Order: sequence, then structure tokens, then C-alpha cells
Amino acid sequence: MSRLVPEVFETIRADADHGAEQAQALAHLHLLTYLQQAVERLEAKAANEAADAGAGYPQIGRASNMTRQGARRRWPGLLDQQPPSTSPRTGSTR
Repeated sequence: MSRLVPEVFETIRADADHGAEQAQALAHLHLLTYLQQAVERLEAKAANEAADAGAGYPQIGRASNMTRQGARRRWPGLLDQQPPSTSPRTGSTR
């Protein structure tokens, strides 16, 4: 585990007030927090992509193991986003 977050592990271990067990536990917590934040960003991106593909809150909720209301609370305004309109002549976005 110390290879995954060496800078945090070394910083915590260098602090004389922390024992080795505490330093390892704190480094583990830091790693898990970082991973959780990364997963949340990926979930939001996937929810946006699903909405862009035409999915509604009921489908997004089921895919996320939550209710429609839970999905709406987690990603408010997800379905209110308007895709960029394209010009029929040029195909460019506005």
C-alpha cells in the first residue's frame, strides 16, 4: 500500500507524533478518500452521458442502484441540460 501513496505515507511517517500503525492507517484513509472522489467524478460523467443518450432519472437511478428520486437529488438538473444545437447547413455547433 505504501507504494500507492508514497508521498502521503512518507509525510505522515516523518511526523514524530505518529506511530507506524497510525501512519499506515492514515495513508490508507487518504488513498480510499482519493479513490472515492475519483469514482464520484466518473459516476457524474457516466450519468451525464446516459442523460445525453436519452436516459431519464428512472433508468439512471436503476443503473446507480438508487431510486429515481435519489438520482434526481444526486445529479440535479441533469435532464435540464440542452445539447448544443447544430446548424443544418454547416453542422457546426453554436
